[in-house]
Amino acid sequence: HLTMEKADEMPGAITGDVILVIAQAPHARFKRHGPHLTMEKSITLKDALCGFEFAVQHLDKRQVVVASPPGQVTQPGSWISIPGEGMPIKGNQFNKGNLFIHITVQFPKKQADIPPGALKVLADILPGSPKVEPNEDQEEHVGVACTEEEIIRQLKQGQQQSRQQGQQGQQGESSEEEGGGSPFGGGGGQQVQCQQS
Repeated sequence: HLTMEKADEMPGAITGDVILVIAQAPHARFKRHGPHLTMEKSITLKDALCGFEFAVQHLDKRQVVVASPPGQVTQPGSWISIPGEGMPIKGNQFNKGNLFIHITVQFPKKQADIPPGALKVLADILPGSPKVEPNEDQEEHVGVACTEEEIIRQLKQGQQQSRQQGQQGQQGESSEEEGGGSPFGGGGGQQVQCQQS
């Protein structure tokens, strides 16, 4: 907020202050973190492998051209830093923070989206995983696509179930102590409950 000594004046009284409270509106592209800015950028798989170059319109309408380092493959979820393209630093308007860009790589949704013959070319060029040796004890599974939201939901559900089982275990221990201690001997130590299948 800003404070200015420009309030109402009265005879024999000290002039009050005018306090301006400034709320920062969210921006469609940038997020501010002190003097630094962050943004999201999605690039194609080709750009990730062969190099990218794109332009970003800054807050002052300038076009900031960003390019990947020569010879570098961009990993999904990686960050790049553009020095001096953030916000002015408080107390020194000539120096600015940095612009950090979070890179997302767009992969083809399915193999049918890749031109015919290109898959074989990619398989011959790109390194692959080592082959799995057959084993009598191994089990084969086909991975199922799952969203991050679904994973978080299942993890939270599992944590809730664990807490409920823990509370039930504590109640069982309390009843055992009231009945004369642990059935396995000892002075009412912590018991381990096994889930019956």
